[in-house]
Amino acid sequence: MNYTISDFYNTYKENLRLLCGKGGFSRRVGSVGILDYEFLPEISGKYRHYNFDEGQLVVSTLMYARDNPNLVADAIKDLINAGTCGLVIKDIFRIHIPDTILRYAEAKNYPVFVLETDNIYVEDIIFDVKTAIIRQSSAGNVERVLDAITTSLTNEQEVFSHAKLINPSFETQHKVYYIFQGDRMSRDSFADRLRRYIGSPLDIPEATLAPLGRGILYITTWEHKAFLKDTAIVEAIKEELDLPDASVGISSTHYYLGELGYSIREAMYAALISGEWGDNFVSFDDLGLLRMVFPLTGDKTMQDFSRGILSPIRDFDIENNGKLMETLAAWAGYGMSFPEAAKDLHQHENTLRYRMDKIAQITGLDFKKASDAQQLNMAYLIDYCKELKEKL
Repeated sequence: MNYTISDFYNTYKENLRLLCGKGGFSRRVGSVGILDYEFLPEISGKYRHYNFDEGQLVVSTLMYARDNPNLVADAIKDLINAGTCGLVIKDIFRIHIPDTILRYAEAKNYPVFVLETDNIYVEDIIFDVKTAIIRQSSAGNVERVLDAITTSLTNEQEVFSHAKLINPSFETQHKVYYIFQGDRMSRDSFADRLRRYIGSPLDIPEATLAPLGRGILYITTWEHKAFLKDTAIVEAIKEELDLPDASVGISSTHYYLGELGYSIREAMYAALISGEWGDNFVSFDDLGLLRMVFPLTGDKTMQDFSRGILSPIRDFDIENNGKLMETLAAWAGYGMSFPEAAKDLHQHENTLRYRMDKIAQITGLDFKKASDAQQLNMAYLIDYCKELKEKL
């Protein structure tokens, strides 16, 4: 994870005014420092050439220029040449910054901000930015936050707050893509994917790539922009991350960041089905009845319902090698269609009908009756989703 100028802006945007350089919002912030005495004329530039580093966010009151505002232009040019990523001015002395240097910085996509409050101190900014850099450089920490969002947090406002910890630049509308690997991803493997991600078309300030469970999450958010089609994003994910055979699941579109927990789980469920179906990707919106079943498979009432119907069928198979569960799975999996199920199992339709009649004798549920068929189908789907979720 990388902390960017956009992240900084989104943290302080209520108190910041951007003077120029919006095109540099994707710049990565590697460190933060103070511009204080380096450009004083009497020290003849002794420190100005090596006190600032590439990727450094510079904070200053411009006190050194209070008697000579022309010194600001030289400072900004030198900061740009040094490779720093932006300048934040606490405008205590109300120093005028020439339009010519602002146009120069704009052409260089170099962000210059003015802090428009007296309640935030330079030291606060330095502390906050250093903390954010450390936090976002730790993929493990991000994974822990994501784990909390998906497993333990139920309050949407808490989810919203945790999501902003992951990426302060997140907008509220979002979609989640889960790239399912099957095996837990090693740190080195994820680091390689992250290197590929950085600088790719997927790498925008409002998006995040993060490890979770046995796969990778790509969370993309937006406010007013037109959203890319799923096909284009999945193609980019597989190409840029070099995961051509990965199973990809896509959440529904959500319009509040506090629903991120739902979005992540939806994408993970869809990715499991993508792997089962062998599809390039599967959207949660296309899962039909599974959209309801997946989230509720852990519910005791659901489990008791499924177990009460399926246990006698499994017991019969153990004692008689009856292949009844295999038949029920194919019949339910193909939308209660005998022709499709028979084709998949390489059996005659009449054979499958005979087995389903045997299930009716065992369970009291006759597949020829609509209400009984629905119960058989639901019992199987609950069990099917439970087994799939155990792979995550």
